[in-house]
Amino acid sequence: LRSTQAGIVVTFRTGDTIETIATCITHQWLNQKDWTTPQTKWEAFFPYTAQEMTRRLCEVFDRSLELH
Repeated sequence: LRSTQAGIVVTFRTGDTIETIATCITHQWLNQKDWTTPQTKWEAFFPYTAQEMTRRLCEVFDRSLELH
């Protein structure tokens, strides 16, 4: 998400309470300087598209067939 710049990233740690997480989210949302649509880096999404994930999975299948 960070690399795509498509939204606000909120990280969680073991032991965080719902209140802590809610405060963090609220703080980040309310302190945004620009409420317009983010300047998303769409090329960063490419490795996760259905087409690319399918291509990668087919590569795995092809390699497994080469082993037999």
